[in-house]
Amino acid sequence: MNDSNFAKHLKERMEYLNLNQSQLSKFSGICKSGISQYLSGKNIPRKKHQERLSAVLDCSVEYLSSEP
Repeated sequence: MNDSNFAKHLKERMEYLNLNQSQLSKFSGICKSGISQYLSGKNIPRKKHQERLSAVLDCSVEYLSSEP
């Protein structure tokens, strides 16, 4: 999985659902700094966090980690 692909898809879903970083953090239970690192492409979340994000963003883990 490419860090930038994950970040790109994460941003796309957040924009589609009109969610900001604070809201995504609150709904997923992932700290704001973690969300920021995922969005910047610095880190890819662990499987557990990928599952939380996909649930909040109403998409599959596979979508978040897929090629653009």
